Amino acid sequence: VQDDWKVSSKLTLNLGLRWDFFGLVYDHYAKQANFVPFSPPTGSPMYIIPQSSLANQLSPSFTSQLASQGIALAITNKYGKGLGNSQKTNFAPRFGFAYQVTPKFVARGGFGIFYNGFENRGYSPNLGENYPFQFSFQFQQKNDATPINDFAGCATATPTGGPTLETGFSCIPLDPLLVNATGLQLRGIQFDYKTPYSMGGNFTLQYQLRPSLSVQAGYVTTLGRHLEVFPGSNRPTAILPPNTTLTGVSALPSSQGGLQWPLFAQNASYAATWGSSYYHGLQTNVQKKFSNGLNFLL
Repeated sequence: VQDDWKVSSKLTLNLGLRWDFFGLVYDHYAKQANFVPFSPPTGSPMYIIPQSSLANQLSPSFTSQLASQGIALAITNKYGKGLGNSQKTNFAPRFGFAYQVTPKFVARGGFGIFYNGFENRGYSPNLGENYPFQFSFQFQQKNDATPINDFAGCATATPTGGPTLETGFSCIPLDPLLVNATGLQLRGIQFDYKTPYSMGGNFTLQYQLRPSLSVQAGYVTTLGRHLEVFPGSNRPTAILPPNTTLTGVSALPSSQGGLQWPLFAQNASYAATWGSSYYHGLQTNVQKKFSNGLNFLL
């Protein structure tokens, strides 16, 4: 809804209000899962899988490891197809004005909020890349001081002489029921996903020096809020010595700066709408009008 209102011969207002809704991206066949490391819906770590025939293709290693790491398993449809909440309060007001201060002096300004669609969904963040539908692992040396010949969670990946391409796949079965969950990637997107938006505003003063010459100066701003960023999850919370063991059953506890879930992959993909952007600018111009419709703008 938008309209112009001529308040007087000197003042004109432009008023508007827009509402936008962007639902979460989802898979039509429910082949996706969302790892929620904190915040809603419960405030505790949760792995959400929609109900389907494939949701039961979980290995005993995976379910027991979730429990041992304090991650709740929720096989349910109550969180919607997108496995999260979509923001429904995206009201975007628009306001503008033009005021003739004197016959040669004009002030103009405006402000608006503009909601944006979600960024492109490719390989990451992509909830369809989660176990048991698709899955990836991270096998790495115990710490930075250990040579690459002892991968925690996959002993067969490092035979005598070092790892090879063939042995690197030895701990990754194609059947999800046979998966050893140690080193498994848990990908996630913020459960209470905030719709990214920008705020645009300007205030401009224009003065006529001569009938054919005018100058103009304006302040312009663009501010972004709830922009999508990728902080990741399951990362160390302190600067640690290079010989610190971060993964596996003998890993440094999270209370001392280690990983919160050391049996799962480190630095897994996690997307959140925590980002902000700022732009402030000064725009000026000088306009000279010549005969026969020729203008010069500087």
